[in-house]
Amino acid sequence: MFLVWVLLLVWNFCVSVWDSYAAGYNLKLLESETGALNTILRIGSFSALVIGFVGSTYIFVSVAGIIAYLTNYLSDAALLLLFDLTFVVGGAVLVFFGIIVTIESVVLAAKTHESMSIFASIYNTMASIWNTSLYIREAPAAIAQIGSEFSSHERDNELAIIVLIVIVSVIASMIVSYLAFKAGVRKASIMLQGL
Repeated sequence: MFLVWVLLLVWNFCVSVWDSYAAGYNLKLLESETGALNTILRIGSFSALVIGFVGSTYIFVSVAGIIAYLTNYLSDAALLLLFDLTFVVGGAVLVFFGIIVTIESVVLAAKTHESMSIFASIYNTMASIWNTSLYIREAPAAIAQIGSEFSSHERDNELAIIVLIVIVSVIASMIVSYLAFKAGVRKASIMLQGL
């Protein structure tokens, strides 16, 4: 089970980095374009950047939370609180922006008819359906659990550790997302210079 969890984290991290990279690449290519379709593509690219940031933040939070748990800085309940908070906040952002990216990818696939665009639109559609249904099904229980955990004031030191994990994870994710975004911009710039 642990191996599956690690593989899912690695996969999600790669997808998150790719989303940030693709956002930079696409936004650079769309820089001089105008029109309604390009506006949709720009919104989709910005949304992909947000998804990349939130996705990598979730990965960093998960890894840091497990390390804090294994080193006895977080109890079972505090680790679950961290995961519930991440799920409720990050999940809402991912569902919202995921739907925007899905719409953008379907529009792009319909316009270009390219196999990669079609594959991306199918993947994004399936991911949006999965993420939305999971969020609708699981968010109420997670919200209830968060409420009950915050009503007990027995874990103030663990709450400080949770806040620290989130802050460090957000900073790490900002760095990773920025570097991936800039790499995408550089790749598109090189491609445009060759035209």
